Parts: sequence; C-alpha cells; structure tokens
Amino acid sequence: MRRGIQPYRGWWDIPGGFVDYREPAEDAAVREVREETGLDVRVLELLGVWTDTYDRPEGQDRTFNVYFLVETASDAVEPRAGDDAKALGWFPHDALPSRVAFAHSRAVLTEARRRLSTWETP
Repeated sequence: MRRGIQPYRGWWDIPGGFVDYREPAEDAAVREVREETGLDVRVLELLGVWTDTYDRPEGQDRTFNVYFLVETASDAVEPRAGDDAKALGWFPHDALPSRVAFAHSRAVLTEARRRLSTWETP
C-alpha cells in the first residue's frame, strides 16, 4: 500500500499498524489488512519479528514488528485503499518499488520471498 500518512507519506509499505489493548497479534494483523485494503485474510503462519523505529512529533519510538504470511479469505471483495492507505499495488518479488517505508521492510520482503519459494503449490 502507498502510505497516506506520516512517517513516510507517499512511500510503499506493507499493511500493518498498532495492536489494540488485549488484542492478539494475529487478530491485529487481520484487522489492519481489512482496514487498509478491504481484504479479509486468514493467517497462515508467523513470518518473523523485526525491530525498528517510528518517528512521531514528540520523538522516536522503538517498535516491535510482527509479520505473518496470510491468504485472502474470500475472492468476493475487490481490494480498495482505505484508512492510512492512499493507493494499493501488487508487485513481483523481483520488481519491488525503490521507496519502501521503514528500515526493516526490505528484510521482511526478502524473508517472505525466501519462505514462499519453498512452498509447494497444489
């Protein structure tokens, strides 16, 4: 998704956000993807955990970023940019945008590509 908010407004990003009080991380991932893309997804497995920073007007926060591999739960919904997203895009693994938000995102995408390359398709 192309970010519609700061930090990194206008840069491409992986859908995500903050976990609500007492919300399991898997539920937060499903909720954030729905808010930002309109898609309902199902969590398949944990991809990994990365730390980073998040710039706010008050200063810089440290973040703990949990990523999951997901699949769409239904083909009935057309993806649409919503919430913090200003646009959506799909990119081949070997042709990612040059401006990807957050320092850890390239490592996440590299790990996703590695993991997905080992999956067998039915």
